[in-house]
Amino acid sequence: MINYLKFQANTMRELLLGPYAKIESARTFSEKEALDFLLGFKWDRPWKINYLTMQAHRYAITLEHLSCLPKETRTLEIGAMPFGFTLLLRHVLFNDVQASDFDDKFQPVHAEKQARKEIFISKDGAISYGIDISRFNIEKDPWPYEDDSFDLVIAAEVLEHMIQDPMHVVSEANRVLRKGGNLFISTPNLLSLWKLNRLFDGLQPIGDPFYRLDSVYNRHNRELTPEEVGVLYNSGGFDVAYIHTLNVKRKKINNPLRFFFIRMLAGSIHKRKDIIFAMGTKRDSVRERYPTACQLYK
Repeated sequence: MINYLKFQANTMRELLLGPYAKIESARTFSEKEALDFLLGFKWDRPWKINYLTMQAHRYAITLEHLSCLPKETRTLEIGAMPFGFTLLLRHVLFNDVQASDFDDKFQPVHAEKQARKEIFISKDGAISYGIDISRFNIEKDPWPYEDDSFDLVIAAEVLEHMIQDPMHVVSEANRVLRKGGNLFISTPNLLSLWKLNRLFDGLQPIGDPFYRLDSVYNRHNRELTPEEVGVLYNSGGFDVAYIHTLNVKRKKINNPLRFFFIRMLAGSIHKRKDIIFAMGTKRDSVRERYPTACQLYK
């Protein structure tokens, strides 16, 4: 009887939430396991250690989302610097993982000459992985990969850094993916309750909004809503497998009265959490290169 009620509850949840329903998969690596593994490697700059430490919780959750895919999945992670999650993908989930790095100062004409194999060796020498890494601008340059050459493209915390053309990312992902391949996206949710709370405080709601002199990409230029992510998938020739939001950053609204008020204003909670997690499956070619829905393009 209990199992039957759980089945009915899950069925109703699917009907109500549709693409926002959470994918069912087994957790593959805890936050502590992920961080212990990453800190077991040598990192050349302190900021990388700080970043990996802050992101370990998200890394563990993302691994959980991808754990349903087979180990033979040929995988490309874009915008992967500092390559901590790339290492986790290779160590925990997939046998074949490549990565891309990019910055706005790079000259795309030399993209084919910038491919390299970087060797990551643990401090005790027990673990060693060679990762093929290409350097190019993912929203401007043609990606230096053959058509239909990957089973999975991962854009984890990438799209919020785009300044001009996120559909180029989706279009190129479509091109390099085999039919039936998947594009996984995680990105901050512009509609989260936490961001509404910051607006009430008179603060900038966008994460990492600071003007930067080193690069236009080292900040969040445009954060997205769950609906906008859906538009990118549909326009890019992908069928949406799921789009949902989760609280990853563990930030709380401490004032109970304000929390109640914001919840009343926000309505349904299922798309009001911190991070958007989404998966789309390639079905055909790009359907609309510059979608105007949700005010994405003008």
